[in-house]
Amino acid sequence: MWQGLQSFAYRRSLDRLHIAVSDLPQSAILGAAALYLDAMK
Repeated sequence: MWQGLQSFAYRRSLDRLHIAVSDLPQSAILGAAALYLDAMK
């Protein structure tokens, strides 16, 4: 995955990127909600 991100246009954003594996069945919606709440701050 990190190799695929080498061509990402916003390289400085990768410094703050954290990728974690989850076993939760609804992890995608939880991640989307977290991004939304973070953007509302």
